[in-house]
Amino acid sequence: MSLYDFVDVWKHTIKLERLVDPEPGALYPRLIEASGRCPLEDVGGPWGYAEILEAIGDKAHERHAEICEQLGSVFDPKDFDPEPLT
Repeated sequence: MSLYDFVDVWKHTIKLERLVDPEPGALYPRLIEASGRCPLEDVGGPWGYAEILEAIGDKAHERHAEICEQLGSVFDPKDFDPEPLT
């Protein structure tokens, strides 16, 4: 287990399921599967991120408009790109 951001207490578990022969030209390590986009920086840890997800998903939430305005239309928590950044 790895601890990221000691203030917000993010804990990440990485599970190695199997080793395979490397693909020529591929960059490693690489992401091959995820259940959604990673949390934003400085959102207040898992609890703050949960509140953000709740607020953007519920138009009746008291902070919906505020958080959507702060994030803009570019943040989709279900979207992720498994391709490495160049």
